[in-house]
Amino acid sequence: MEEQALLLDVALSRAPAGWHSLVRRAYERIEAHNRRRDGKVQMLNVRDRDGKLELWTDQRLERRSLQMDLLVICDESVHVCQECGQSGKPVEESAWRKTLCAEHARQLRERVR
Repeated sequence: MEEQALLLDVALSRAPAGWHSLVRRAYERIEAHNRRRDGKVQMLNVRDRDGKLELWTDQRLERRSLQMDLLVICDESVHVCQECGQSGKPVEESAWRKTLCAEHARQLRERVR
């Protein structure tokens, strides 16, 4: 079964709002790569996994520059609040792990109590 490329608006709907700028940046990197290399790299999935952004493409990335760009974007997500996009840090509450700013971490703790 061939997987379908993920359109940007669908990818954004799967990512927390605070990480939308990171997802857009990933798409920009892929598009730039495809223009330079006449490539066909496509995004297949975007998700939050334990407070870190995960991005999946349709092929093994042979170009180290694109691979590194996407890894850096994912790594940056652990410093960006998933809710608002401000500076954040990983927070564990109950069974959840999220990356949140101080205000959203406080709100999460209040909801869990």
